[in-house]
Amino acid sequence: MRTVTNYFLVNLSVADLLISLLNCVFNFIFMINSDWPFGALYCTVNNFISYITVAASAFTLVAISMDRLRLLTSDYYLTSPCLHLGRYIHGQVRLITSDYYLISPCLHLGRYIHGQTIILYRLVFTLVAISMDRYMAIVRPLHHSLSRGRAIVATIFIWLASGLLATPCLLYSDTMTKRYIGGQMRVVCYMKWPDGTYPTSMTEYMYNVVFLALTYLVPVTVMAVCYSLMGRELWGNRSIGELTQRQLDAIKSKRKVVRMFILVVCIFALCWLPYHGFFIYAYHNNDVTRTSYVQHMYLTFYWFAMANAMVNPAIYYWMNVR
Repeated sequence: MRTVTNYFLVNLSVADLLISLLNCVFNFIFMINSDWPFGALYCTVNNFISYITVAASAFTLVAISMDRLRLLTSDYYLTSPCLHLGRYIHGQVRLITSDYYLISPCLHLGRYIHGQTIILYRLVFTLVAISMDRYMAIVRPLHHSLSRGRAIVATIFIWLASGLLATPCLLYSDTMTKRYIGGQMRVVCYMKWPDGTYPTSMTEYMYNVVFLALTYLVPVTVMAVCYSLMGRELWGNRSIGELTQRQLDAIKSKRKVVRMFILVVCIFALCWLPYHGFFIYAYHNNDVTRTSYVQHMYLTFYWFAMANAMVNPAIYYWMNVR
């Protein structure tokens, strides 16, 4: 159970749990009542948790995808029909000995492939890290040499990178009292940037664009490439030689794992696309922010995005036989 992928899955689950417990409920109360009753301090904490967990999840998923890819490729070289065919044609043990320095890294990797990986980044950073790590395990086996200990270090790095990306939430989160129609006074939790507030702040717009790129566009692109390469390795046609039943069972098992993570990535991309798209559209069309239904739109897109954290555990239970 103590595989690199499982470390990443725990990391991803922690990010999902944090955003579910410390963010979703409070934001739901705020949006339903149009009032923030939890104080300025938790306004800061709430915004920070929201950004750091999203980033951590995405980067972890990328790490998993690279680990899966590296794992698949390393096992491919170990069971490649070409390797067995070469041994058969030459028919000599000396051939294997002379090629020892060429094939031994793959042989050693195969002995503990489930316990090693390279992690890059933590909800978004975690997704990204998972994807890239799976990629390296399958396609770049000679580079798959990092231990579980380094995976833990990389997990810490993912959280630090995510925290750095979420730092503006600590600096600019605040509360203010606003007078609504009918004379009601209500408190709102918002981001007070140096050049103003949403939707006129260019600083906030640039920050959201950078956040969108680093936690959505880049991770989704990297994961798409990784899983495409994995698909080519797992479902590609091997016309030379034959595979044993054990090798076929191993490939079948890897296909199931890859399907699970592809589903996780697709759901992540679909859940967050409307949320990101709404904010980009609202910045370029300010009139939509003054409509009577804008809060309902935001609430819909927000909960669609948060559903990602609730769906992931169900996917892991349903598809992961371990």
